[in-house]
Amino acid sequence: MKKQKYALNLLLILALTGFALWFALKDNYQQVVKCISQMNLLSLVIVLLWGVLFTAVWGFVYYILGRKYTENYTPGKGMLVAFIGSFFSGITPSSTGGQFVQAYIMKKQGIKVSDGASLLWADFIIYQTTMMVYVSILFLLRFAYYSVGIYCQCSCGCGVIYDCVISKLIYQAFAYFSSAINKATYIKESRKNVGFLDFTSD
Repeated sequence: MKKQKYALNLLLILALTGFALWFALKDNYQQVVKCISQMNLLSLVIVLLWGVLFTAVWGFVYYILGRKYTENYTPGKGMLVAFIGSFFSGITPSSTGGQFVQAYIMKKQGIKVSDGASLLWADFIIYQTTMMVYVSILFLLRFAYYSVGIYCQCSCGCGVIYDCVISKLIYQAFAYFSSAINKATYIKESRKNVGFLDFTSD
């Protein structure tokens, strides 16, 4: 039964992959194949390894965060969550399906859904903060390039302010939802303990 379930899951993933490739390449697949065939083999391998390395680092971040919720969380589990999230984000509109599947996989790995949601929030905040820092450094180092006209200066300045405001709102939302989840979990555990004491007293 377990082998049949594994085979069905594998077939489902292959079918989704085939559909995603068809949908992405149906309009200009000849051009894409031509460009890939003209690439140097070493360059193609480097591009593929770079894509895998990005997801592997992402998985290592999940491993570091996941150890806070379960002691036996391994790098392999973190990478599994990262690769599955990357796959489902790629095949769903606006990358909306990745986080839900990741929370489901984490639940299977022994992390509660509430803790998994907190972990995904933390990952999102780390990503947003890193992007904001990199963009700010790029803007400062190449200021002469972006300061060609007043329009570019205003656009860049508004972008930095917008990033700071959105990041602040994300931090506040994370703190609020984390507090709400912890409070709800505490109330649930307290009710269980009270029910257990009432049962034992009878």
